[in-house]
Amino acid sequence: MDRSLRLTYIGHATVLIEMDGLRLLTDPLLRNRVSLLRRFPLPIDPAFYQDIDAVLISHLHIDHLDLPSLQQLDRDTQIFLPEGAGKYLGELGFENLHQMKIGDTRALGPITIRSTYAKHRHWRYPLGPVVD
Repeated sequence: MDRSLRLTYIGHATVLIEMDGLRLLTDPLLRNRVSLLRRFPLPIDPAFYQDIDAVLISHLHIDHLDLPSLQQLDRDTQIFLPEGAGKYLGELGFENLHQMKIGDTRALGPITIRSTYAKHRHWRYPLGPVVD
């Protein structure tokens, strides 16, 4: 079994994780601009998001669930996402959707994917109030 681990930071919350023979992509943001976010370096090499075994979507903010970026992936790609989010991707033709509640686990080959709770403010300083 291939026990190697390689992480490639692509930008914002997008990371290519290559481990145990699998290629996982987190929160794909593959465009140069989404809302206030802008990518200033060269465009992303498509090799980073081809032959992906699974996509992991952390939450449903526009900068983490970017539908135009997801449309650049094969429709048979497995996607692990929060419960209730499947309706958005089903409309795009994705069929291998794994909707997960907090605490759920799913096997993907030799690895286990576990959904966890994360507190994420929707306002970001200096554009919104600071809330603890």
